[in-house]
This record gives sequence, structure tokens and C-alpha cells, in this order.
Amino acid sequence: GAWLGDGTSKAAQITTADPEILMRIEGEGDAAALQARLRTLGVLGQKHIPMQYLRASEGQRRALLAGLLDTDGTVTNGGAVQFCV
Repeated sequence: GAWLGDGTSKAAQITTADPEILMRIEGEGDAAALQARLRTLGVLGQKHIPMQYLRASEGQRRALLAGLLDTDGTVTNGGAVQFCV
């Protein structure tokens, strides 16, 4: 989710100042391994939510949503959560 929100479409790169996101991305392995994973998912060069994630377990869908909200989400003064695509 974080890569979909703040990542570079054509590479396994992400731009963020959030140390927690950086630690989690680095924990997934080196850039070559991440790029191979993104290519396998079919998102490298064309960002989208892969169909298998839409049918994944609740935990996986929550993790995807958390990454998207961490990078492109906001909470309004009224407490509503918003996501901008």
C-alpha cells in the first residue's frame, strides 16, 4: 500500500520521510527483490490494486489500506478519514 501511495511507478522506489514506512520497506529486502515482487504482482509500470488483493484475507486488505492511508490519507477536523487518489 505504501508503494502504491508514494512509490515510483516504474521502479522499486518510494519517497517518504516517515521512518516507520522506510523500516518496513527495507525489511522486505533489497530493491531488486522488491522490484521482482512488484513485477510479479503486475503493478510495476502501471500502479493499481491487483485483483488478488481485493480477494485477499481481511488482514492483507487492512494492511494494503493502511499503507495507502499512511501515504495519501488524512483525517479531517471532524474526524472523518479521507483518501485521495
